[in-house]
Amino acid sequence: MVNSYLDIRGLTVILGIFCSDMQTSSVEIEHVCDRANKGILETAAISVSPANGGPEQLVIFVVLKEGYNSNAETLKRKFSKAIQSNLNPLFKV
Repeated sequence: MVNSYLDIRGLTVILGIFCSDMQTSSVEIEHVCDRANKGILETAAISVSPANGGPEQLVIFVVLKEGYNSNAETLKRKFSKAIQSNLNPLFKV
């Protein structure tokens, strides 16, 4: 751990996240979300299978810059708007 971060080197995985038969990489989603708010240091996008089945859901983890505060609902709205505007209008966060 370095400054409360887990530092993994030498491993690169690009996840494909599907929505309405369209695949978008997690890196593309993270790049758009990183720019959605000036208080965001970095994001991580993953897809999660619901426990009771059905299509996978997009989940975004966020690290805020020091001195910035936000709540989950505000970030969710900003991420949804940024993803729908820049990547795929069918994605939902």
